[in-house]
Amino acid sequence: MINKKLFRVAVLLSALFLFFGCAKIKNVGVKSYNNNFTNELNENTKSVKLYRDFTTIAIAKATHFNKQLMRKYVNYTQKIDTNEQNKLLKDSESYNLYWVALYTSNYDINNLSYKKSFWNVYLSCRGNVYNPISIKKVHTGYLRTQWLYIIKGNNWFKQYEIRFRKEDCKNEPSHLVIASSLGVIDFSFEN
Repeated sequence: MINKKLFRVAVLLSALFLFFGCAKIKNVGVKSYNNNFTNELNENTKSVKLYRDFTTIAIAKATHFNKQLMRKYVNYTQKIDTNEQNKLLKDSESYNLYWVALYTSNYDINNLSYKKSFWNVYLSCRGNVYNPISIKKVHTGYLRTQWLYIIKGNNWFKQYEIRFRKEDCKNEPSHLVIASSLGVIDFSFEN
């Protein structure tokens, strides 16, 4: 009888501790990953799934790294040396930079950076279509890949940096489009 009462009291105290203890966990030194940069990164990152015949063909995520977001990124990743910081900031001022993560169920068609890619990538704004200046595959050890791991569920994606001329869609709403014969992935950004 006493063992049952002690057991109930122990369970009740454990439940109360877990309930109230977890609510206060931020106050005991656990780092919060919600800050100005991560909030803005999540706002500027779009995700699109391409389906065909009830099958997922591709999942893509894209972030438009404008000057403001790039500055926050540089401040967030404090391990960057000064030269790399200046290069990142200059790139965001000189180009419309999009960092794209693409997953396809067929590994052979995940090739945005190839000259004869399965996908056609372009930027659309003001009724005009602009081709990218460059599309580079970003290797996972590279510092610029850190942005993707802040956003959940991206372990199997290939990452690309896509550059367009700044003059093409300066401060105007735009659509980053990745199209193929299987369908169209359309990201809408408010620049």
